[in-house]
Amino acid sequence: MTIHAIDIIDGDHDAWTLDVRCSKGTYIRTLAEDIGAALGCGAHLSALRRTGSGALTLDGALTLEQLAAMSDPERDAALMDADALLADWPVVRLGTEDAGRFLTGVRRRTALPDAAHVRVYGPEPRAFLGGGVIAAGELISTRLLSPVEVQGLLVQTRIHKK
Repeated sequence: MTIHAIDIIDGDHDAWTLDVRCSKGTYIRTLAEDIGAALGCGAHLSALRRTGSGALTLDGALTLEQLAAMSDPERDAALMDADALLADWPVVRLGTEDAGRFLTGVRRRTALPDAAHVRVYGPEPRAFLGGGVIAAGELISTRLLSPVEVQGLLVQTRIHKK
């Protein structure tokens, strides 16, 4: 768990609004208890609202009402790419043969440096295959899209180009 920043947004005496930017796996309720213990007064949450996760923020969110008012093509256009949450991970691009093997979970030898997280693509620009790690000269899959999902991304790209 990593706390990147805690900002006080509002508050007085016994009720405070905080903005916490943290890594995944952080328990905000426990953080509040820890802050209260450090202050010697105890603390708990009265509300909790996630305002972002990775590259996704509320600024780009749509309400259920907005989605209901859209046509199917408008909703499709509003969807973010499957790799939107991984936008800050390094990219690994594989050729057709290696991409097929990667999608079956087979480890691939690579000369790339070790990396805790990478997003992996096939030979076509939008052919997102999934996430992986590079360790000791091997590209290892951690989360994979199914071949049907990858094909759907490619078909979607062709439709948007027309």
